[in-house]
Amino acid sequence: MTNANLAIIALPSDLTIDYVCIDTMQLSWTGVSGAVSYEISKLGSQFMDSIGTSNTTAFVIPISQSEDTWFSVRAIGANGGKGRRAIAIHKASGLQNCTFVADLSMVNMISPLPGNLFGCQNLSAVPISVNLRNDGMNTVTNFTISYSINGGTPVSEVYNGSLVHGAYLTYTFLTTADFSVAGPYLLECSIVYAGDQNSTNDLLQIQMTTGTTTAIPLTENFQLTFPPDGWSVTSSGPSYEWSQTTPIVGSDGNTTVAAWFDNFSYNNPGAEDYLMTMLADLNGAGAPRLTFDVAYSIYAAYEDGLRVDVSDDCGSTFAATSYYKTGLTLQTVATSNVDFTPSQANHWRNDTVDLTSYANSMALIRFANINDFGNNIYIDNVNVENDNIAGITTVTKAATIALYPNPATSEVNFQIKNLPSKNLGVSLLDSQGREVAVRNFERTGELFNHTFDVRSYRKGIYMLRITGDEKTYVLRLTVL
Repeated sequence: MTNANLAIIALPSDLTIDYVCIDTMQLSWTGVSGAVSYEISKLGSQFMDSIGTSNTTAFVIPISQSEDTWFSVRAIGANGGKGRRAIAIHKASGLQNCTFVADLSMVNMISPLPGNLFGCQNLSAVPISVNLRNDGMNTVTNFTISYSINGGTPVSEVYNGSLVHGAYLTYTFLTTADFSVAGPYLLECSIVYAGDQNSTNDLLQIQMTTGTTTAIPLTENFQLTFPPDGWSVTSSGPSYEWSQTTPIVGSDGNTTVAAWFDNFSYNNPGAEDYLMTMLADLNGAGAPRLTFDVAYSIYAAYEDGLRVDVSDDCGSTFAATSYYKTGLTLQTVATSNVDFTPSQANHWRNDTVDLTSYANSMALIRFANINDFGNNIYIDNVNVENDNIAGITTVTKAATIALYPNPATSEVNFQIKNLPSKNLGVSLLDSQGREVAVRNFERTGELFNHTFDVRSYRKGIYMLRITGDEKTYVLRLTVL
């Protein structure tokens, strides 16, 4: 039993969250006949607890934008009787429909982009360029923009112009950045404005790694990490991208792993996904060419495609080569209508792409998978080589580098096989590109092993840099 006044009165309808800002939010609803006020409730530890009343059909609530909870409203009649609560509404974490008087926001990074940085650009003077927007209602003037690398000292510059509501600004820092040391980089760009009411959109962060440049022959069999060091993957969707297979039968009939794309499961016809090589130095190569093994089987009438593109302007633009195969032209095995996996050596074909038009340039080569929701595409044994001497084929064993265990807690071993260099320089770099260990070796034989003791190093990301006579390899190492 209760002594509280009861009332038969309609439920408020159309309960809505009008906005959620950093520390406030507003609810509104459609009123009901006979109500003189409304009680607002918030979900407590067990029940809906009253947090206030309103004589209107709206209520402002002090609350953190990060809180995740539920609210409801009920009508109060003239005699103080309360009706039933309306169906509760969920307030998720985050800002919602929030308009501030002053709010500058970082939109996106223009230069550099996440991923690999290549030696075809001047890595000691990379321009830093960002996109900003005024999301506030008032015009803003004279604000500071900063960037820092791997948590180092910020570079700060003042923009003395004005930015009206809704306007965008592309800002390029006068001070360039140095990414010439091989290794990983965390680039952070931020806005500093005294009147800014919303700090949640003031920071941009991107991860980059200085990419590897190699003189040809470039060889890759995908036996180690994926993507291989210096290579990169660009995905058109959140769940599907070029990946490394589990053990399958290779073109020589032996068990191997390869690169593949799962078109069998990916239903996004026309989508393009890219697997891109490290930067290949074709200078001095009069007749460069690309060779690789491919395996594909059509599923029903769904014809996926494979195209090879090349960029000679450091990845700014790519041009399609003569290699563009789909359906029957691409197929290496008769139409199977099953989830295709190579199981015999003759399921593979070796294809060649003429790269003569890119002779004496620095080239990025990418494999473009074109989806038709058909079947899996596999590639393996990629080679970029010079074919100057007609009729003679040079077979080069692929260099492999293994790093294990990774992550490491005490010792980490690295193994090098088939590296065409007698002298090796090996260094371990921390996240800020500083050398924490340096070794020099004279290699004898095809196989080389060495062990680093990392027990005295701080936890974090490191890069193992191995420099031979013609090529530098960079591998990522995590110390726990």
